[in-house]
Amino acid sequence: MNERATHQLAIRALKPGAHMGLFDPKREEEIFARVQEYNQGPLYPDNLREIYATILKVSKEMPSA
Repeated sequence: MNERATHQLAIRALKPGAHMGLFDPKREEEIFARVQEYNQGPLYPDNLREIYATILKVSKEMPSA
């Protein structure tokens, strides 16, 4: 998770220069769809969506380095 956070912060720093917003609801839905696609159980798709939604929420709230 820390490695993911490090990459996320680096990407966040690049977005303004690329004229991209920090939040993209479409991209989040793509992530949720991919997680559901790879799910082989035993967690239900709604459980995984909740877990990943929490990860994304924490990532958005994380202060920039």
